Amino acid sequence: MIHFTNSKNTRNFVGRMGSGGGMSASIEINEEECNGCKTCFEACFVDVMRWDDAGGKPVVAYEQDCVWCFTCEVNCPAQCINVVPHLRGQRVSSY
Repeated sequence: MIHFTNSKNTRNFVGRMGSGGGMSASIEINEEECNGCKTCFEACFVDVMRWDDAGGKPVVAYEQDCVWCFTCEVNCPAQCINVVPHLRGQRVSSY
C-alpha cells in the first residue's frame, strides 16, 4: 500500500509483520532526495526492497516481510528512508 504523505514526493509504505500479530510499520522514501544508488535495495537481506528499473528508484514490494532491522535506513547515503515501526506503548528508533 502506498500513501503520498506530503508534497515532498515521500512514499509511505504501510506493512504488517507476522501473521495476525497486529504489528505494522511505515517505510517512507523521499523520492526527491533519493539519488538512485541502490544501497537500500542491496542492503535488504529479506528482499523487502525491490528496484523499479523504469523509475530508477527503490520500491517496497514485500512490506509484510520487513523485520525492522533498519538496514535500508541506516545505510542510505542520502538519508531519505525512514522506517517507523508501530508498536503499542513502545517507541523504536534506529539510533
